[in-house]
Amino acid sequence: MAERNSCCGKSDCCVPQGTPPQRRSVDIQFLYLDLETCSRCQGTETVLAEALAEVARVLDSAGYDVRLTKIKVETEQQATSLRLVSSPTIRVNSHDIQVDVRESVCGPCSDISGDATDCRVWVYQGVEYDVPPKAVIVEAVLREVFSPEENRSTGLPAEFALPHNLKRFFESRRATCGADRCCGSAGRSGAATRTRCC
Repeated sequence: MAERNSCCGKSDCCVPQGTPPQRRSVDIQFLYLDLETCSRCQGTETVLAEALAEVARVLDSAGYDVRLTKIKVETEQQATSLRLVSSPTIRVNSHDIQVDVRESVCGPCSDISGDATDCRVWVYQGVEYDVPPKAVIVEAVLREVFSPEENRSTGLPAEFALPHNLKRFFESRRATCGADRCCGSAGRSGAATRTRCC
């Protein structure tokens, strides 16, 4: 039987010695527009996996479990519901790891939509990157766990309007799909089938 510590005279207010601490979770969300052709989304997914593999041992030792959710944002309605401000996005416990959103024209996503589309540019130590350096993600995760009030976004806004760039992306992709420019694909039988792209 576990012994109780001497924190008070009542046995019902003390935690038995040797009781393992309760584990907590760190929720990571990876939101993206495309993983088939967008090099920025692909690269971010790869670096995210590497970063989480590196911090997993530290978080496990501190009593945290990492829960990763990957979400392909396919419609304007879904983007609005998720309050997506730019693609790709990484959130830790609902906080975007990059407070300031910067974007530049993304060739693959422009090809997908049929119109010029901007994707996220990651800023680290004053330098812009198309794919986030691993340190950006590692620092963001550890900061959220161990210093949650330090230099982070305020979370998802109560009032939200989909950014014009994303609205244009979905509208252009819808128009492109309607023209059969991106939805046609050949099945095994060789017959054309429609894929879900908008």
